[in-house]
Amino acid sequence: MPDPPAKCLLLVEDDAAVRTMLAKNLRERRFRVIEAADAEAALRLADAEAGAVDLLVTDVMMPGLSGAGLSVRLRERWPAMRILFISGYGAVVVSDAPREGAAYLQKPFSLDNFVGKIEELLAETT
Repeated sequence: MPDPPAKCLLLVEDDAAVRTMLAKNLRERRFRVIEAADAEAALRLADAEAGAVDLLVTDVMMPGLSGAGLSVRLRERWPAMRILFISGYGAVVVSDAPREGAAYLQKPFSLDNFVGKIEELLAETT
């Protein structure tokens, strides 16, 4: 029996080193990862994506459109998409973002906590 298709994650992080490290780690765990440096790039990549994005991992604070704004736009396209907000700023309030199927993880975090939170969010869809 063939393996199920890999879950698709859209990773939006403006720090290139952090984005690269997280993407590498997720790919090692057999996720399909689309990387973007900001919300505008993420929207362009989403427009080109043939399949659904299962989970959005986005930094909250980015130049231009925020992670919250991005999540609202992408949920219009993929209502079942899960969201993991990440931020290095303490006590961030993501008031204008979807709450259902979403979680928040404070930086710095361990890779085990990061992947665990992703797996927890994706398990809600099965």
